[in-house]
Amino acid sequence: MSDTPTRHENLKKGLPVALAGFLAILVPAMLTLNTVKSPGTLTITSANPTPLGYTISLSLFIVPSALLLFWLLRHPEARIERKAFFATITAIFFVGCVLDFFFAYSFFYYSNQAATLGIRLPAFSFGDWSWHRDNLPIEEFGFYSFGGFFMTALYVWADLSWMPQRKFALMHSEVATEVPKKFPYKFDWRVAAVGIVLIVCAIAYRKLFVSEPGFPGYFVFLMCIGFIPTVMLFETAGPLVNWQAFTLMFTVLQLVSLIWEATLGVPYNWWNYHHGQMIGIFIGAWAQLPVESVLMWILGGWATVIAYESFRVGFYWMEQREFIATSAARSTLDPGA
Repeated sequence: MSDTPTRHENLKKGLPVALAGFLAILVPAMLTLNTVKSPGTLTITSANPTPLGYTISLSLFIVPSALLLFWLLRHPEARIERKAFFATITAIFFVGCVLDFFFAYSFFYYSNQAATLGIRLPAFSFGDWSWHRDNLPIEEFGFYSFGGFFMTALYVWADLSWMPQRKFALMHSEVATEVPKKFPYKFDWRVAAVGIVLIVCAIAYRKLFVSEPGFPGYFVFLMCIGFIPTVMLFETAGPLVNWQAFTLMFTVLQLVSLIWEATLGVPYNWWNYHHGQMIGIFIGAWAQLPVESVLMWILGGWATVIAYESFRVGFYWMEQREFIATSAARSTLDPGA
C-alpha cells in the first residue's frame, strides 16, 4: 500500500498548519504595531539619500531567482513543472503590466527619481482619460518580472527538492491517469461572494470612518485580480499544494517585504501610495504604510502558488491526453502492437 498522501489528506493536514503558523505571527505583530500611537518620521538630510536604491534593491529577487532557475532548468524530472513555472511568471508579469499601465497613476506615485535609472514609461489616468508620459520607473516592471521569478521558483524548489511531500506520484496517480475529457478545473463560483462582501465592507469603512473623500480602488483591484480568481480555483489547486513548501516561500516573502518596502521603499519614497485610493487604515510604525500593501504581499504568495498548481494540472492533463492519442494512433496503424 502506497504511503503517498491523498489529495484530501494533503489539504486536510497541510492547510490548517499553514494557517495556524501564519496567524501565530500575524496577530502578535498587529498587536505590537498597534502600540505605536505617535509614530516617528524619517529625517532625510540629503537631496539624494538612496542613489539607485530602487534599481539595486531588485537584486533581492534577481540573485536567488538566478540560482533557483539554474537548478530548475537542470532538474531531470521537472519537465511539466518548468512549463507551469514559465506560465505562472508570465501571468504575474501580465497582471503587473495591467496594474502599472492602467492603475498605477491612480494608486501610486514615485517622487524619488534619483533612486531609479530615470527611465520612465507612460501611465493611464482614468481621471482625465489620457496617458501621462514619464510616469512609471522601469524598475516597476523589473519587480513584477523578478518578483514573480522569485516567488514561483522558491516554491517549486522547496516542493521538488527540499521538502518533497508527495513527489510525482500524487499528481500522476490522481490527475494524469484519470484523463477527463474536459480540462480538470473546477470553479467554485460561490466563493466569489466572499470577495464581493469584502469589497462592500472596505467601501463602507471608507465612507463611515474616514473623513477624507476617496474610494478603496487598490483594495478592489487586489480582490478582483488576486483573491477572487484564486479562491475560485482552490478546489482544483488547493489539494495539490505542498503546504510545507508554501509556508517556506510565504515566510521568506514576508521577510523580503519587510526589508524592501517597509524599511526602504516607502520611507525613502521609491514609491508611495495615494491615500485617497486606499481603505484608510495605515501602519504608522512603517511610514504610514497602507494595509493594502501588506495584503498585496499576502495575496501575492497565495495567488502565485494557486496559479502554479493550476497550470501544472493543466499541463499534466494535456500531456496525458496527447500520450493517449498517440498510443491510439499507433495501435490503429499496427493492430498487433
